[in-house]
Amino acid sequence: MQYIVGNATTMINTKFGDTLPSLEDIYAEAEFIRNAFAGAYPISDEEFMQVKRTLASNILHSIGTAISLKGKDSEHQSWYYVQENDEFYWNRYRSYLKSVKRWGIEVVNRLGETTNNIMDDLGDPKDHARPFQRRGLLLGDVQSGKTATYTAICNKAADAGYRVIIVLAGMMENLRVQTQERLDAEFVGVESKYTLDKKADQEIRNIPVGVGKIPPINQDKRVACFTSVATDFNKATLKALGLSLRTYNGTALFVVKKNKSVLNNLYKWLVENNAAHDTGLIDLPLLLIDDEADNASVNTNSEEKDPTAINKAIRNILNCFRQASYLGITATPFANIFINPDTETDEDTKDLFPKDFLTVLPTPELYIGADKIFGNGDADDWSEDGNSQRVEGQYSNCLIPIENKEQASFFVFKHKK
Repeated sequence: MQYIVGNATTMINTKFGDTLPSLEDIYAEAEFIRNAFAGAYPISDEEFMQVKRTLASNILHSIGTAISLKGKDSEHQSWYYVQENDEFYWNRYRSYLKSVKRWGIEVVNRLGETTNNIMDDLGDPKDHARPFQRRGLLLGDVQSGKTATYTAICNKAADAGYRVIIVLAGMMENLRVQTQERLDAEFVGVESKYTLDKKADQEIRNIPVGVGKIPPINQDKRVACFTSVATDFNKATLKALGLSLRTYNGTALFVVKKNKSVLNNLYKWLVENNAAHDTGLIDLPLLLIDDEADNASVNTNSEEKDPTAINKAIRNILNCFRQASYLGITATPFANIFINPDTETDEDTKDLFPKDFLTVLPTPELYIGADKIFGNGDADDWSEDGNSQRVEGQYSNCLIPIENKEQASFFVFKHKK
């Protein structure tokens, strides 16, 4: 059945392109695929009904519109919509989403619109006359597509001219590896496992994966990985391979942990090997994406004390570039929006407060989150007389109530120290 769904999805995406097909169109293509593969993959009428429901759900469901709040910056001008580029990376990624991940046309188009707006809020990497330090925050529900959104931004940033992309991928190595693998498949297009292995031959250093298999193949559009699934940022490894930002004309990608030592080593390497001698700054546009930006990135020290180690390291990296855009990603933005913006006195002390923009991603139509299970409403909305203003969750019948007398069996209130 999945074979029929997959082939029907591919045929519909190929036939209709960016045009949303009607329900009748979807059913007609499904019928054609069913008949074409009846000999090899026969399915019952009941299974075919499920195929049609799955196709309609995947292709026709919508994702809503993102909402943005923008700060006042008299120097920032809209730039992304007037810039001309070949959109090589974005076109490759959107083809991958439709043909490999089976995303519906409407969802891919909405992702494109949302990320266009976010790109326009970042600094213009081709405006060489204007230095900038942009700060923004991307807010979305848990498991609702934030990673796909910032992956799309990575692709569009490479198209637009950002030369350095640093992704802070959590505090644990397994999370960093997971993010590296995803960006290998959905941005770089080459498996990074042996990229930084000096002993590996050229053939296994260039195994195509994900978007790397999507035509057209352009060897001049290679993203250089300065980290891999096998290793986080390591100065000694890059030195042994003779790698620096100066030796590469394309976009460089770093996927690193939010670890004090790793970030400080990255900062030192960036300055020592890539900064101009006269200004001490790196004259390459930087996009720094901070995944789970509420975790460890926020300075929790008082104003009288030095910033916390990871916060300071992130700020050091941003401030060693002449042009830098910071994009925090989170589902829980409370710590980030309560950063005191008034502590900023000059460019060297700018914190990570999202002073320039805050974008709230739409909740996908098929997304099931806490609201659909537990409902919505404040504590004051509860009423025992049946007149409650609280909105019940669509799937609240999945919850099993626990009576007060039963709680001791489920929750242990005393723990040994």
